[in-house]
Amino acid sequence: MWPSLFFGLPGFVSAQEADVDAGDIVNADSAEGQKMPSTEELLQMVDSMGLAEDEKQNLIDRILKGLPLPAADAGVEPEKVFAAADYFTYQTILFLSMVSLITLIFVFFGYKLYTSLSERERKREEKRKLKQMKKKK
Repeated sequence: MWPSLFFGLPGFVSAQEADVDAGDIVNADSAEGQKMPSTEELLQMVDSMGLAEDEKQNLIDRILKGLPLPAADAGVEPEKVFAAADYFTYQTILFLSMVSLITLIFVFFGYKLYTSLSERERKREEKRKLKQMKKKK
């Protein structure tokens, strides 16, 4: 449960701060209070980095899609880095599938119980009718 809350929190916070203009956001690491660069400035910085074309294109795609940038010292391939929203979606799908499975099990056994009880009641009624028929003769 804690991982779900932890990874769902950034999405909640970003939804709460959606009304804030991108130019008003201040970088937390900056002591001078410099504003974060815009998307255009980030793209210019990427072009000036001197990366290979495929790496540059991958980085530009990530910036434009709003995906998290891979950590240079993490040693993890960029394809294996999960965004918080992806992890939250995975957890939600897993939870809903488990709830569905448990619900299906309860429905199955409830149906079996219902058919068994209705069959038993039908047999009792048949016996009662047979006894009444015998008494009338």
